[in-house]
Amino acid sequence: MKIYKLPKNLKNRPFTYQEALEKGLTQYGVRKLVNEGVIERIRQGVYQHVDLDLSLETQFRGATTQLGVPSSVCLISALDYYSLTELVPSQVWMMVEDNKRSIRSNLRLLRTRQPHWKIGITKKKGFWITSLERTLIDCLVYKKQVSRPVAIEAIRSSLNENQTTLHKLITIAEKLGVFQLVYPTLETFA
Repeated sequence: MKIYKLPKNLKNRPFTYQEALEKGLTQYGVRKLVNEGVIERIRQGVYQHVDLDLSLETQFRGATTQLGVPSSVCLISALDYYSLTELVPSQVWMMVEDNKRSIRSNLRLLRTRQPHWKIGITKKKGFWITSLERTLIDCLVYKKQVSRPVAIEAIRSSLNENQTTLHKLITIAEKLGVFQLVYPTLETFA
């Protein structure tokens, strides 16, 4: 009888069924590991080791595994990561290019024609996330996704706690080409 083991490089992160097959597991092996309680199915086609924690970073890695790169954690999920909101998102907010689609119930996509992947994106281990400053500016820009009071409170908190400066917010807004749009709001913090 063959003993199935989870490859080491799949133990510390969520992984897709396809990745498991590429690392040498078979369809039967994946099913056997689920039945033995070694791994768990967290959603269709995505698995993780049972001892893996469900921290924000783990959720972000899982979302990135599902969507691929380029994609970035953004808006409410990023505010939660930076501890700037009381809201606990039930889905991971991900910025993707406008042609990307997903039917995953755990994801909320922000589709954009110009994602500006080189401006205000921080590359962490296993996922990308908008920087603090970009997150705050994006929250002002995407009014339909983030309510104005939530965005303003996040900016106020970050400035009061010296996490960022007004100058850094203005700089990132200029780089993104949205300065005129967010200037009236930023002016209230001057």
